[in-house]
Amino acid sequence: MVPPSRRPENVCWKCERGEGLALLLICSRSECAAKIHKECFNFQVQFDEDDDNFHCPVFWYDRMTMEYHESHKLMSCAKRRLVKFLPLLSRASKRLR
Repeated sequence: MVPPSRRPENVCWKCERGEGLALLLICSRSECAAKIHKECFNFQVQFDEDDDNFHCPVFWYDRMTMEYHESHKLMSCAKRRLVKFLPLLSRASKRLR
């Protein structure tokens, strides 16, 4: 496989052929240079729901990882708040008895 820095501009990263074979999908992320034929994917090609742009698997991995970390932060924050709240609830229930 040809290193990314030495690849010709409009060549599929998997089959290393140009656009003549089929439509070449180019990742919409500005810092990404991924280009691949739809037929060269071993799975269903994904497009962004918001703008219907193609994004490479690396983009989707980065996006899912970021969303996981964000949800983990929210869960941790909710857990800390619950731990602080439970003793207050226990004291309040003892007063009602």
